[in-house]
Amino acid sequence: MVAAVFACVYWNQDYRAFEAFLAAIVLSPFAHGTGASGTTFYLQQPTGMIGLVITAECTALILIAPLVALAAALLVLTRVHWWRIAAGLGAMWVVVTSVNEVRLAFIAFASDAWGVDLGYPLSHTYIGSVIGILGFVAGLAVLLIITGTVRRR
Repeated sequence: MVAAVFACVYWNQDYRAFEAFLAAIVLSPFAHGTGASGTTFYLQQPTGMIGLVITAECTALILIAPLVALAAALLVLTRVHWWRIAAGLGAMWVVVTSVNEVRLAFIAFASDAWGVDLGYPLSHTYIGSVIGILGFVAGLAVLLIITGTVRRR
């Protein structure tokens, strides 16, 4: 699992390209035209295309890596079965990436609707950060519930 954390760092550009591709798919029903190239996804506007780059600070991996490290600690320090850790990791990965895709779609939508000068900073810095934190918390909760380290009533 520690190797998985290092893999997140090593392959982050490939994962960011995957996230850009997913963002283009998620936005396609709501936009006139979308696309992705590398770590950038594009949204068609009446005045032209805008491109939003998924940077190392914007990727879901920045939220996933500490949760993978936590899972490694749970594996070493508790009696949780490895298959529960693996299931929790898989579910957590899906939750955090999905919420990050919602965040990216919101940033694109706000940039399109309110303009890049107003919509992008507002949606990226403030609202996008809240969405990202909620995604991290949801991923943590899913990981802990599936591993059984949080008892359900």
